[in-house]
Amino acid sequence: MENHLVAVEAGTDVPIVKRLGIDAEARFLFALKFATVAVEGRRPMDLCTLTDTVVRHWPFNAEHYPILRHLPAEEHAHFSLGHILDHQIKACGKLAEVVEPLAHGAPIDDFRLHLATRNFLANTLRLAAVAGITPDELAAEMSVWAREVRTT
Repeated sequence: MENHLVAVEAGTDVPIVKRLGIDAEARFLFALKFATVAVEGRRPMDLCTLTDTVVRHWPFNAEHYPILRHLPAEEHAHFSLGHILDHQIKACGKLAEVVEPLAHGAPIDDFRLHLATRNFLANTLRLAAVAGITPDELAAEMSVWAREVRTT
């Protein structure tokens, strides 16, 4: 027998009905609790705040990456870029695990899709920070790119 879970989408009165197995229900409840704690009483983060949060919580320093103690300072950025790439490749694999079964008629795993999307965004913001691209520069570049795409 399937388990049923009804949740209310944050900021609305719209119920979301999820039919989930026991493991998926536990993951969904965890994600729902985490999302509620993360946004309760807070406004959505702008790109600058989001970037600051990502950089502050996942810094590239010797405490988190002991190998940096043995690398010359000029190689820290190279290590960081390579490590971010490793994380993006890992995220691609996790995304492939979500998307590939769809070709075989399996339902999409929204929880894992959201995690992969979150990880891509966090790693992209880390990449920009290591590359010296500010959030404002990143936003401006996206605006220019969007205008170029519309005109071509």
